[in-house]
Amino acid sequence: MKFAHFAVAALILLMPQFALAASEAAAQAGVWLTAGKAGEAEAAARACDAEPQCRLVLARALFAQGKLKEAASAVSGADLGQLSSYAQVLQGEALLLSGDGAGAVEPLRQAAAAGGPASLRASTLLADALLASREFAAARQAALRASALPGQPAEAHAAMAWVGAQALRGEPGREQEAAEALRNFWLQHPEHPAAETARSMQRELAIPLPEPSGRDLYLRA
Repeated sequence: MKFAHFAVAALILLMPQFALAASEAAAQAGVWLTAGKAGEAEAAARACDAEPQCRLVLARALFAQGKLKEAASAVSGADLGQLSSYAQVLQGEALLLSGDGAGAVEPLRQAAAAGGPASLRASTLLADALLASREFAAARQAALRASALPGQPAEAHAAMAWVGAQALRGEPGREQEAAEALRNFWLQHPEHPAAETARSMQRELAIPLPEPSGRDLYLRA
């Protein structure tokens, strides 16, 4: 569950911590979570789960322990006011990682449309969720929109290029574009974990392409 721990750490950095301190119990649960003690955070948050803030801390604690379906359920339908977008990102990511890409789409779509810091991550996860749901054209468009948002980090641009290439491969009649996108991806992002997979996918398409230019090869070096 290394990825889950990384993801919840990203959420912790995104969210305004002091907004969680609506009560002493919620504050204590938040302290446990920030300290990396997800089990203790879960127990503390369950003691006050009638409070919206406690439900959010509970969901984050469950996420950190790999209890993805439970994490999504903990914030499902919760009205958290200004923190609702963060809850929707967590819910969507938990559903996506648990294999329910279709279920992840709506909360991520809402969070992406809300604007603010959470929308950056929501927009990239939305593209992933649409791809997982085999909504290839929608995934490609979502990836383009996510990449165009100001403030997206370099790794998000690479991830969206990968989503876009895979989406093209899934769209009937776009094999030529898919081959070009896959080649562009592995040339431009040679260190990405999916670079060799992209290269294999390109070969499987068996679409003749011009040899990479000297500039392409230089950028890859």
